[in-house]
Amino acid sequence: MKITAEEIKKADLVRTKFEDFLDELLYEYHELEVDYYFYTDEYDNSIEICFEEDIEKPWEPHPDIRKAILNLGFYRIFWNFTDGTEIRGNEPRRSSSGPHKYHKKVGYVDEDFDYKEYIKACKTWAYNK
Repeated sequence: MKITAEEIKKADLVRTKFEDFLDELLYEYHELEVDYYFYTDEYDNSIEICFEEDIEKPWEPHPDIRKAILNLGFYRIFWNFTDGTEIRGNEPRRSSSGPHKYHKKVGYVDEDFDYKEYIKACKTWAYNK
């Protein structure tokens, strides 16, 4: 495999542009400044964003943030948190290791998931703009 310095510099520039894009969205919608890293998976056209600082439950990214990332051309977003929770696509934040149950309105959730509490929390973060 042949790689050039120019390709590496271009890739670094694109990575920085995405970080600036996500930083602006996180601040605009949540006034959140946080360290994270990300990577993509070619096989399912997804992006995985891994936070390196604690963000307490029930925090979830605003729907407009999710939409803006998907509009870049990704099929799915995975969000990973330091407390061992994750968000897969549009499902609610849940434990990475389970146990999980399936909720017909929102997908896979933790065993102790409370839909009414989730909707109440959504009203505080989803319409905060």
